[in-house]
Amino acid sequence: RAIGQAELRAIALHQRAALFPYDWPDTPAGRRWEEEEEEERRLRHARRPASRRPNFAALRAEHPFGPGWASALRASSLASDAAPQQPPAHEGGAAAAEGGAAAEHIAVRDPPLPFCVLRGPSVAAAFAPQQRQRQGG
Repeated sequence: RAIGQAELRAIALHQRAALFPYDWPDTPAGRRWEEEEEEERRLRHARRPASRRPNFAALRAEHPFGPGWASALRASSLASDAAPQQPPAHEGGAAAAEGGAAAEHIAVRDPPLPFCVLRGPSVAAAFAPQQRQRQGG
């Protein structure tokens, strides 16, 4: 049975497999694909009546039709610069104070997922009014 591009992308997502050019936004083909998608989203938005489409200016959406990689990476680098740095386990600590050879512990982690999971107090706070509204009636 033949499948379309949307199904192929869904299968790749569930298999945790990268699919070209969608998962390579830093390549020329990935940028070109994203620009085409952004233009399609912009045209689809413009075709809807003003009363039926979201007002992105009022919602303060910085990049309503595309991912805005430049600002996302800039914000990410600022956040990582502000995060406190932990010294590696072999530097300092109780093992170094004892003078013995410190055993290196390597944390084994699962490979990163190809999608973002939103967690944390800021995300919970963003959805809290909607949840209270549903519970209240």
